[in-house]
Amino acid sequence: LDGTPAAGDLLNLADEQHLVQYRQGDYMTSTYFDEIYHARTAYEHLNRIKPYEWTHPPLGKILIAIGISIFGMNTFGWRIVGTITGALLIPLMYMFGKKLFRKSFYGFCAAFLMMFDLMHFAQTRIATIDSYTTLFVILMYYYMADYYLQKSYEKGFYSSLKPLFLSGLFFGLGAAAKWSALYGAPGLAVLFFLAKYNEYQDYKKAKVLSTGKGAGSAPVWIQTFMPLYMWKTMLYCVLFFIIIPAAVYLLSYIPYLMVPGMEFSDILNYQKSMYRYHSGLESTHSFQSDWWTWPLMIRPIWYYQGKDLAEGMASTIASFGNPAVWWAAIPAFFAAVRAAWRKNKAMIFIVIAVLSLYAPWILISRSAFIYHFFPMVPFMMLAIVYVIKVWREKGGSMKYIYGYLGLVLILFIMFYPAVSALVVPQSYIRFLRWLPSWVF
Repeated sequence: LDGTPAAGDLLNLADEQHLVQYRQGDYMTSTYFDEIYHARTAYEHLNRIKPYEWTHPPLGKILIAIGISIFGMNTFGWRIVGTITGALLIPLMYMFGKKLFRKSFYGFCAAFLMMFDLMHFAQTRIATIDSYTTLFVILMYYYMADYYLQKSYEKGFYSSLKPLFLSGLFFGLGAAAKWSALYGAPGLAVLFFLAKYNEYQDYKKAKVLSTGKGAGSAPVWIQTFMPLYMWKTMLYCVLFFIIIPAAVYLLSYIPYLMVPGMEFSDILNYQKSMYRYHSGLESTHSFQSDWWTWPLMIRPIWYYQGKDLAEGMASTIASFGNPAVWWAAIPAFFAAVRAAWRKNKAMIFIVIAVLSLYAPWILISRSAFIYHFFPMVPFMMLAIVYVIKVWREKGGSMKYIYGYLGLVLILFIMFYPAVSALVVPQSYIRFLRWLPSWVF
């Protein structure tokens, strides 16, 4: 379905012993879409073979390799770590929702939306690298939120550096999994400088109050604010967001250096080749889609179609969002923009995160797919939670909130056969094709 050569054409390995192992296990005939590249490359990393797939950094394949090393070169082995990653996204969304909106109920709503999103289910069950990218993107913004929503001078200097260090670390891990994580960098920078601007305004006010007529005693932190909380913090950010991520990125290439004959100069050449590949890619795909169609779910991507089934039966795997989540997220995001304009800090955070991750895709001309929207989906969900919060605080009935969450669950159950390969009547799959462009 992904337009790649047949599995047998891909396995021209220089190492004949490993070629025999591939064929005897019939491993690659059970792959969907880019699994045919990523699972194979993970296996090659484990066995110090020159990797076939080099168009993305290695970390995602290294994580896939962990499962293969424990459970073997089989479908369970190359998918289990991604599935665990998908499971981790749920409590992480709970923590994120609670952090932004200060109540466990809103954390529950965020986790619920992630748990019953169809793309979350589909993407984390296959051995592609987008699940890891999404996890690291959420984490790098989660810890930046920790810094952005609090006052560093109240936490203490070294305590205030911890979330910045963790944000930078996960930024590096995200970049080492897929370059698209780099799109979040401008958003992180804007949020950091907004936090420092707000703190600087506090500093100026405190300084005026402590020196004017009838002034009281100056807060202790005023004396150290500029040297510590401004200049020294920015110096540490060079370490956290440039040096450490660069080191993490380079360390992810250790499996390349373990291949006999490969040198550090080869890694640099791979970076040039990756850039040329992604910037010059002109190939088309029957399931590619434009960036503006992703929230609307105009073109899902189709991974699998069952064969040799009983007459009138169908089995399929597609990847797209839960309509009750994705379509509701569109007006919710505009509500978030309005709140951000009115200086709601949490919504400023959400809008900046979405725009930073999304805007670069407007400029990218290469073929893209709906799953490229996956790292933005958690923030769109948090915009929905914001609307739920506003509704509740204005005295709206809880029955409508539970009714909405119930609709999310019902649609997940309804569309489950379309994302899980469950064998159902063909007529039911046809019923699920709500738009003419939904081909699965």
